[in-house]
Amino acid sequence: MALSPLSPRASKSSTDPGQSEQVRTDEAQNSFGNMLNEALQNVQNHQDASKEKTEQLLTGEVDNLHDVFIASEKAGVALQATVEVRDKVIDAYDSVMRMTL
Repeated sequence: MALSPLSPRASKSSTDPGQSEQVRTDEAQNSFGNMLNEALQNVQNHQDASKEKTEQLLTGEVDNLHDVFIASEKAGVALQATVEVRDKVIDAYDSVMRMTL
């Protein structure tokens, strides 16, 4: 999954500052949600490719064992990275919830 650089968003002029902030919050939530969906889809694609290569190896369609191992490792690394990100997000959420105002 390639990450694109962050670019500044054009600010929306509004007479109500609260409404403008709500729009930015909604955009951030949608952007973050889309990024997570893309990351999970990427993990699923790697797992599907690994499964397909393994099935091809078992049926004799693929002779190169290295390709099967590489596809399997890519799927494993993608899943492990996703789990690590999930754990960091949960830790950050817990830290925010423990803060006193």
